[in-house]
Amino acid sequence: MSTTNRSTINRRTYEEWEKSKSKAILRRDLLNNTIKPEMKPKQIFEMHPEEHGKWEYANWTNNLRNLQAAYNRDNGRMVQDCLSYGHDPAIVNSLRLASADPGKIPWHKSEAFKSLKEDVRAGEHKRKKPKDLRQTKEEYKAFELDEFRSHIYQIADSEAKREIRFERKKKAWKWPEIHEDHPRLKETDQS
Repeated sequence: MSTTNRSTINRRTYEEWEKSKSKAILRRDLLNNTIKPEMKPKQIFEMHPEEHGKWEYANWTNNLRNLQAAYNRDNGRMVQDCLSYGHDPAIVNSLRLASADPGKIPWHKSEAFKSLKEDVRAGEHKRKKPKDLRQTKEEYKAFELDEFRSHIYQIADSEAKREIRFERKKKAWKWPEIHEDHPRLKETDQS
């Protein structure tokens, strides 16, 4: 038999195996843990002889071995991902706890956050220096000047970018009349 003929047969057999009920059963049993790692191929074959028997036993065992190897590889990656995911938040949480003052409210939950957003929208951050703006409200004084200053720049930057993104969205609206009640449109009409 020529090599081109053999490769055509192998390709056809591979395509048939990919769509076969035997492979689907094996995959399901591997995922359900019905097939245990210590089981011999003959035991697995005898679980569903009507479907597995349609294949030559030697080829079927090779396919089984390949399927088990792929399952073990994917399962190992999944376990490693779960461990990594659990590890990363644990590091972040421990760093937060170590650096956090137990009585201090985080910035995003504070009244200063809401007030600074209003002041930035009103343009107060352009009229006053960060040091002077910090002195205007009591809630601002709960935060260090450097931290407060960085939040001013962060909010001012995000407001500008938010407006740009909203303008892009407006251009993409297929039916603008549907969005007449959009809160962002009401904000721009009032100013």
